[in-house]
Amino acid sequence: MKANLTVTSIENTDQIHITIPQDRLELRLKEYKDLFANLSNWTVPLGIFISLFLNSISATYSDFYFVKKEQIKAFVDVCAFISFCWLVYAVYVSWKMRNEKEISTLIEKIKLKH
Repeated sequence: MKANLTVTSIENTDQIHITIPQDRLELRLKEYKDLFANLSNWTVPLGIFISLFLNSISATYSDFYFVKKEQIKAFVDVCAFISFCWLVYAVYVSWKMRNEKEISTLIEKIKLKH
């Protein structure tokens, strides 16, 4: 008994050659590296906010020299609010740049004539 064997061959050999000066390539790669750093920048304000928030709701403050406990509590609350605003901004920036991290985006930026 003889088996029928079908072989399908697909060739995809088209290539695009990109010529770019070294300084421009370094600039594009630096931008891409900075982009990756910005994508995870939200973790720092999140940690600060969580620690200040938990401190604010669970700590008991006492007077410290000439500073009243109400002033210390207000300072911690203001710092927590500032870190929350920082967190919102960092999440916004990360969300806005989420599609920029693709390799195809980097290649398109390298191809630009500017």
